[in-house]
Amino acid sequence: MMKQQFLMMLIFLTFNASTFAETNANQTSDLQREIEEFYDIQPLPKRSLEQNLYIWGVGLSYPNDDYYEVGRKIAESNYLLGQEMKSKQLENWDLKQNIRYVNDYLVDDEALLRFNHLFSEQNGRKRINVCNRYDDKNCIRVTIADAEQIWALNVENEILQKRYESFPLLVNQSTGYFHPYSFADAAYPDITSLISLIDLDAANAVLDLSSGNRDKGIERLERISFLASLPHNGTLTFPLLQLNIQQALNQTINALLNEKLLNPNDPFLTQLYREDVNRFDHKIRAALKWQAKAMMQNNLYLYQDYKAKLLDVVKDEKIDLEDEKKVAEFLYQYYKNYEASLAQENLDPKIFQQAMPNIEGLPFNIYLASPYEYLMQAKYQKAYELLLRAKIKVLKGEALNADDQVELDTENSILYIDFDEGLEEGSPLLPQPIRWFNQGRQFLGRLEVAIPKVK
Repeated sequence: MMKQQFLMMLIFLTFNASTFAETNANQTSDLQREIEEFYDIQPLPKRSLEQNLYIWGVGLSYPNDDYYEVGRKIAESNYLLGQEMKSKQLENWDLKQNIRYVNDYLVDDEALLRFNHLFSEQNGRKRINVCNRYDDKNCIRVTIADAEQIWALNVENEILQKRYESFPLLVNQSTGYFHPYSFADAAYPDITSLISLIDLDAANAVLDLSSGNRDKGIERLERISFLASLPHNGTLTFPLLQLNIQQALNQTINALLNEKLLNPNDPFLTQLYREDVNRFDHKIRAALKWQAKAMMQNNLYLYQDYKAKLLDVVKDEKIDLEDEKKVAEFLYQYYKNYEASLAQENLDPKIFQQAMPNIEGLPFNIYLASPYEYLMQAKYQKAYELLLRAKIKVLKGEALNADDQVELDTENSILYIDFDEGLEEGSPLLPQPIRWFNQGRQFLGRLEVAIPKVK
């Protein structure tokens, strides 16, 4: 049960990781101090409950105007339960009776707000913005034809839409808390509604720009970009969501450029594509490192809580489970090996497996996720963005050069990037907007964008 709760905690909780001094391996006292700092988790600062995307998402579905405050109360309440667990005031089995859910704040016949997807009911299609898939032809025309249904969705989801449109005022970073006893799986953000609201915003942007309302359309695209660009300290789930949001946004921008509904010289595009093109690679590496640290911390706490029982269940030749110090050092060193692997610019999956072997026979899980597949998603996203940036240069009449990292097919008037890494079948390598278009195909050998006829 404890492991399951921890895995759920990893989904949306975030934590500002400590910065550690370089350690001389020959100085035992310095090493021990670093290990102690590694396992030390500070109490939840009140400031972490401000400008907080996690809390905004937890409260999003609450029907009354104080939804953010309710999200804050839920997070605080569940965190305090964790403190009671840590201090032995509360038993594990009593938690379910005390955990706070958003439903607990409903009064009488109040119901939670959910995104009402009438659009799906009318035409059987889940997506609203049909320009958010790779190489999707005629999507602008289809979106304009769906205008009445999109407007109906705006009316039907007005309250949630207003909350979504105001979140840049409430959230400027993705930070929160992590503690091995915080049990925040009870407070699960309404991510489904959020994704639908982003999808609706992008479709509305297409309609606004097609009707000549440039300012409103750009405001919508900027809001989507804001969410995709939020700084993050925490688990992998959010950076992967951001990567897919950015990929869908880029594909929508590509369609708008094709229809001349966006000017390639628009200041919004200039600002957007000043971002580091490797940003998602950096985010994913940081999140994988954070998850690894949190996993090692949690494993040690589980070991400490259940040490007596664990010793009766299993022993392992690699660690003396009776020696708590050795267990802590073993988990710490396993993390440091993982951290060193993540520092490599080009990761080879086979070399990674050799550096991070599976450890059998332990009563706690120390398997850490292979970074290869996730970094390949970032590589695809980067490739598409490089293509789009190069396309904008062409539309502005600027010459391409080697720094653009793209190939030009003058006969077919396309820019392209080939992938030849020998990808393995079945690996989830493509960002979701690309994968959807290809009906379940897990990877593509080439990405491309169209450009005006080259003379």
